Amino acid sequence: MYPHELLMLSYAPTFTTDHTDFQQFWWSQYGVQDPRELLTSLTERGFVEVGGPEQAVARQTAASLKDLLRAHGLRLSGTKAEIVERVLSLLPHDTINEAFPQRWYVLTQAGEEALAANDHIDYIHRHSKLDSLDIYSLSALRTEQPQRAWRDLVWGHLNEMSLRHAQEHQYGLYRNARLNMARFCAEERRHRDALGLLTEVIYYDLSGMDNGFSPQRPTPATEYLFPYERSLATIPPGITDLTLKWAAAGEVDDEELRQLMATRLDRLSTRFHPFTKDEVLQIVYLERAKDTAALTALYDQAELRFRRA
Repeated sequence: MYPHELLMLSYAPTFTTDHTDFQQFWWSQYGVQDPRELLTSLTERGFVEVGGPEQAVARQTAASLKDLLRAHGLRLSGTKAEIVERVLSLLPHDTINEAFPQRWYVLTQAGEEALAANDHIDYIHRHSKLDSLDIYSLSALRTEQPQRAWRDLVWGHLNEMSLRHAQEHQYGLYRNARLNMARFCAEERRHRDALGLLTEVIYYDLSGMDNGFSPQRPTPATEYLFPYERSLATIPPGITDLTLKWAAAGEVDDEELRQLMATRLDRLSTRFHPFTKDEVLQIVYLERAKDTAALTALYDQAELRFRRA
């Protein structure tokens, strides 16, 4: 099966047989001009089938199901699952079909097996910012290296791209690749590894270096770095939130987090950085505390040092 056909298997149960408003990505990303034709093809080949009243009832809201039960003098209480069961067991199929005529697609056993064997397709589609990796390129990598798990292939790709971005002085892209690697670690509950990579992201966020930074342009313009309230060399709030979230998930207390980040910072070096590594660590905790006054003072101190240098 083609990658876009496998992707359709993950979406098929969300579509009805009369569905017309398909997502734009089918055409813009995958060249599928008519998703209905693709659904028809998958049905004819035995991967998808049209569901019956059971699927139609399960797709309804509890409120609409209660309206049907009320109209027939039946009990309304219970969970959504209990209400669905009551409708299916106590009302004739003709009544259900008249109330809910739409029919939803469902996967056959063959469709479920195909989807389970290719779970990388849905993942990479929903993580479309993984540095040029898509359902087609990842599927090609799996064909070339069938002995490797697909998550290992994704990790290898991200690592390779981060090194390439660094060699090409594309530090913004490098930073994004490392953030993707951090998220990847967090998905696997490797929270300490994720925090180490996130420390690197923070280091580059505070460096002022972006894509195209080179020895011919050795330092960013001062107005982009200082003062704090106008600086582009800051930690985005989302990154601060991730630091707290992953530390909590990994049961990393403040003392261990500080040591972990300090150790990672010791391994990093750039041609230019407006802050010392100790200041980088201070900024992390000051941003967490939202201590604007202390941050302003720290940036002012760094500006004085920058101008003297």
